[in-house]
Amino acid sequence: MKIINIFPNQNIQSILNQFQNEIVSSEETIINIYAGIYNQRVHIIGQNLNILGHGIVIINNNLGAKQLGHNKTFYTATLLCEGDNIKITNLCISNNAGLGSEVGQSVALYLNGDNICLDHCTVFLPRYALFGTRNSG
Repeated sequence: MKIINIFPNQNIQSILNQFQNEIVSSEETIINIYAGIYNQRVHIIGQNLNILGHGIVIINNNLGAKQLGHNKTFYTATLLCEGDNIKITNLCISNNAGLGSEVGQSVALYLNGDNICLDHCTVFLPRYALFGTRNSG
């Protein structure tokens, strides 16, 4: 089992990129994210992950589709998580882009995979908070 620790003032995506081989392996990986406000977008591709927030952990972004162009709503996700057998615990995920009429549509959490579980998580967005798909392979 691999353990990855992420602390305030660190970039979550940069840390995950350093451990990409471990995150996609068949071995369980625990990702500990410690209390803080992380103003960033995060894209996780992996399997057999246990992502744990310790204390109050807020992952926040403010990206609306109008900033990206036509038909780009799903690219606005604050947290995009792709893979299988992933548990996310004790995170607050937010996209504070603003009203859809002003910034376009936006997404806080986008889940793509099988057996993805949210436990004690808060997902906040003024309009669309969550988008999920299931792998068809």
